Amino acid sequence: MDNKIDHIITKVLTENASAEDILVISNWINEKEENRQTFYLLKSYWNADISSNLYVNPSISLEKLQDKINIHPIPRKQYLLSILLPIVASIILIIGISSFFIITHTNEKNTKYYTYLTNNNKSEFTLNDGTKVTLNKNSTLTYTDAYGKVNRSVKLEGEALFEVTKNSDNPFKVSFEVGNQHKGTIKVLGTVFNAKIDTESEKIIATLIEGGISFEGSGQKVKLYPNQQLAFDYSTSNIDVYEVDIEKEISWKDGLIKYKMISFSKLIKELEKKYNVQIIIENKQLMKPSITISGSFSEEQTLDKILEIISRSLPIKWEKKNNTYYIR
Repeated sequence: MDNKIDHIITKVLTENASAEDILVISNWINEKEENRQTFYLLKSYWNADISSNLYVNPSISLEKLQDKINIHPIPRKQYLLSILLPIVASIILIIGISSFFIITHTNEKNTKYYTYLTNNNKSEFTLNDGTKVTLNKNSTLTYTDAYGKVNRSVKLEGEALFEVTKNSDNPFKVSFEVGNQHKGTIKVLGTVFNAKIDTESEKIIATLIEGGISFEGSGQKVKLYPNQQLAFDYSTSNIDVYEVDIEKEISWKDGLIKYKMISFSKLIKELEKKYNVQIIIENKQLMKPSITISGSFSEEQTLDKILEIISRSLPIKWEKKNNTYYIR
């Protein structure tokens, strides 16, 4: 493990991890089996000690942990333990469940927090009020033990589809933060909507499928109606509302990428971003706005497979050199 990962694992075990840290460690765990085994071995030693006595002295607990790890060596164990000892403050429980993690911790005010964290897969689960959540890959959803009792408030990083159980006396709220700064809130009584925050483009995007929702941000309040999408640029406070193709906007839920009358050049730009490659269109005729594509692709399909499907209706040929595709 490198120094950065060591520090993040320490933060996770000691309740100091940010949402960004959690995403980094999730991706690291899923890079290879060795990483996964190392993390779970550390976690199992830690949890085994603390589960026997909730009031165990942290220093004593870590001394025992060090003895155990000395028997079953872990890469860079001495470094990890040296930074664990001084900053340990509380105990968290990390439970790996198929495509997501549930992380719980209690702060100094005895408020219990629950964080759902996905890795490279999306996940579906139901909150205790019956609200269904589909959490997209590399996203987090956090709420407290007051959810469903005092409030129905959650914090989202990434993207999720919500099917909210109606409760007029206790509105459902989704808040968005960047660097611990509040950027906006979506408020609903009971409805179906998609929400995401894109830190790259600095936008919060809400798409309404059924019912009604209201968005508040930078002193502005906007109500949405079905088939409408709101894009809030939190760097400029600009808000745009427009009609969208709902089926396309939530196709990620079914593991699909859907396009309807999108220009070939725009599709290529989206494929570049999705597959992290460079695609050069050498045939300038293909750059014309009149050349459009409609169809559906599976998220599991390779870029070559998608280009092969496109070539059945559009006469294109391509070759790959290093990490660059050339289309002619």
